[in-house]
Amino acid sequence: MEPVATNSSEAAHVAAPALAAAVRVVAEEGPPAGVRDAWQIELGDGRYDVTVAAHAGPELLRVDTAGGTVEIAQGRVVIIVAGTRTEAELRTGVATWIAKGGARTPLAVAPAEDDAPDPKASPSDLARQADALLAAGRRDAAIRVLDFLVTAHPDSPPARAALLDLARLLKAASRTDEARCAYALYLERYPGKEQLADEVEGALGRLGPGPACTGLRPR
Repeated sequence: MEPVATNSSEAAHVAAPALAAAVRVVAEEGPPAGVRDAWQIELGDGRYDVTVAAHAGPELLRVDTAGGTVEIAQGRVVIIVAGTRTEAELRTGVATWIAKGGARTPLAVAPAEDDAPDPKASPSDLARQADALLAAGRRDAAIRVLDFLVTAHPDSPPARAALLDLARLLKAASRTDEARCAYALYLERYPGKEQLADEVEGALGRLGPGPACTGLRPR
């Protein structure tokens, strides 16, 4: 007697991959995202709003397109795909564009007009602007203002506290290499206060090794 093939209910069921709980993808235009695994998706032509909530682990979401890959640590990115052309606009958080050849470019949040530091503003006004932005939950904008303050007015009284605030905010934003440079620049500029220097050295040490710095910028 010939064997009888099992029906689908008897066959082993293979579950489709599901996205991690921290990931949310909205297809505003175009087909739904293809889910490869919990931390990797593929997008076709269209416009997509991708959010990765803050999470405890080191996982990064890989968003593959025909033009390259967007790697998101946390935050929100709007991605537009048209053939081999991909536009990725970082709204909040930390993300990196990876070209087909492997070159990596950190994405930056485009500043709103009222976020941009005023070149004519005094150091004290810039410090107040950064405080107001931070109180409004706009950390990336506050980072830009503090960066401008400590770069354009390095010898001003507000620059010392601003540089330490900048280092802490960069660390909180997972911009580790930049945070390391900010802490190192603080020690270079303000070596006098021993107790505070010890605190800064401890924070710098906890970040671990990294690239050398030119001022606030990793080389």
